[in-house]
Amino acid sequence: DDDDDDGELLKGYKVLADGRKTSYFTTTPDEKAAELLKAQAPPRKLDIVVDANTTNTTTEGGDFEEGQPIKKSASGSAWNAAGTTFEERPQTKWVDEHLKKHLAAAQVDGGMQVTNVKKLNGEASILISRGKARYVFDYSAVLEWQYASPDGKKVYKGTLHLPELSSTVTTHKYEQTLKNPPPDHHLREVLIPPFQEAVNAAVARFVADYQARVLR
Repeated sequence: DDDDDDGELLKGYKVLADGRKTSYFTTTPDEKAAELLKAQAPPRKLDIVVDANTTNTTTEGGDFEEGQPIKKSASGSAWNAAGTTFEERPQTKWVDEHLKKHLAAAQVDGGMQVTNVKKLNGEASILISRGKARYVFDYSAVLEWQYASPDGKKVYKGTLHLPELSSTVTTHKYEQTLKNPPPDHHLREVLIPPFQEAVNAAVARFVADYQARVLR
């Protein structure tokens, strides 16, 4: 056996148990050592898989994460196309315009409607990090509303305060305070809930537009 080992040493290779030939200096780790090496191996890159019909993202590794759909075309600037470096892209100007447009359109047929977006204050940005885009906004608003009776004899006006229009509100149920509601109790019960739902729906439409925004 010693002669055989010397022969393999001179040849520069040895034969492993499975019949493979390898460098004489190659060592095969035992089971415990192999487990340690596996644990120290760098994490495998997971490719993000996007389902266009949902706001959830999954990875090929089977992990599940709540979040916004990740659009590769919107992942970052030209120098950060893969979105691997943290980047904040200001969106306040765009959000000012589009959120105002959606709020101004809120109305209920035969009921209350927004006549003016009196105040709209806040900031917005898209955050790029680890290949993911997060659409962030934090606003407050004051809307002027009006209701005219079908015969046109009664016209009521007031304001609706929205102190927290934020991307942290995931239910699309935003805090609302109605000022100067119609004096008639029955009329208030009939008019106000549908109007508030119309405002919530208007913000939800804005959020959908925002999350569909593609950056170049």
